[in-house]
Amino acid sequence: YAGSTSGVIYYLNENGSCMEVLQAEGSIKALMLHMTSDVLIVVKENMVIGQFQIDDDGQLSELSKVKMSTRSKENHITWAGPSMLAITSGEMSIRIWNLKTDDNFVLQAPATSGGGAATAEFISSMCFCEEKCMLAAGTNAGNILIWTYPPQILIQNETDWTCLPKISIGNTIKEIA
Repeated sequence: YAGSTSGVIYYLNENGSCMEVLQAEGSIKALMLHMTSDVLIVVKENMVIGQFQIDDDGQLSELSKVKMSTRSKENHITWAGPSMLAITSGEMSIRIWNLKTDDNFVLQAPATSGGGAATAEFISSMCFCEEKCMLAAGTNAGNILIWTYPPQILIQNETDWTCLPKISIGNTIKEIA
């Protein structure tokens, strides 16, 4: 699948052919294939997130759609476990959305001291390591936050996650892997 700034989503098959399968309202920010089922996650620039069933011929059928409220256009989204999406919103927290149950919760960064300067800090990048059940986030203030959960947990809630001590690098974290 390929998404365009005009909102068109194209299906590309193994024979090299391409066809338009969806016209969304607004620019496409990200496309994510579900790890375990034939579902495409479509994220638009305005943070409307849709789940679409993938048919045998590549066509898409909408399953659900939700609008995430954000404070910034610099939002990030990644997988955070089976059927779990992690979404930033220009703050020092990460919303975890369980696509199977439609439940969600927020992972809060540990409180920082220092008054007003700390409120300008936000998550600038994020990644997930499935093998280690670890979600890492970098901030514009050069801090790295890491949350983990026990591998035997199938469906997580906020109490299953543990935030490790903050690592400070000092420079804005643009990308984390």
